[in-house]
Amino acid sequence: IESTLTCVNTCASPYNYILLSTNENYCIDNCTSITSSYGTPMYISSNSVNCVNGCEDHEYISNSIQCVSTCPNYYDIDTKQCVSSCSSFQFIKRSTNACYNLCPTNHFILFTNGVGECIDSACPSSHPYTYNNECIRNCSDINLYTYNNKCITELECEHYIEPIGKTCNDVCNGDYPYINMLTHQCVSTCPSGMYVTSNNECVN
Repeated sequence: IESTLTCVNTCASPYNYILLSTNENYCIDNCTSITSSYGTPMYISSNSVNCVNGCEDHEYISNSIQCVSTCPNYYDIDTKQCVSSCSSFQFIKRSTNACYNLCPTNHFILFTNGVGECIDSACPSSHPYTYNNECIRNCSDINLYTYNNKCITELECEHYIEPIGKTCNDVCNGDYPYINMLTHQCVSTCPSGMYVTSNNECVN
């Protein structure tokens, strides 16, 4: 026991934790009262026996003092601290209960009810379109056009624009079967002064 320098076979309350040393081991009542080799307070090991300099790579820090294999709620990916919830500026990855400041590569961002999520699969059906790696409910909500489940600008549309519904189409059909070759828009009829070719193109 460190405070009394008494030799014991096992550590007991209130000196429950073992501080491993080169020559001797000490019974300690509070691991965090000891400074680690990194200049920070020591942690209680995941087996609740030893005082350790830091947690293992696969472990997390609970209540700033204890190494644990899993967190009861969420954990901060940067600090590896267990948290009750992610901060308002962070993104939740629900498949791992991790809190990110920025979503990992090859993930989509989904905002629902003001909460940001990191999605490691396809965007959900409620927000099926993507723009800048964000899942979007409707491209028209952000004044963009829809093409192959992506939101793009008018200039990015290399095909034909259907004004109703703001979509970029490979072909014009349905209620807008003709192509205005001046604007590259799908139209229901050719504008005055233009005529229709056999390819349904409106030309001067």
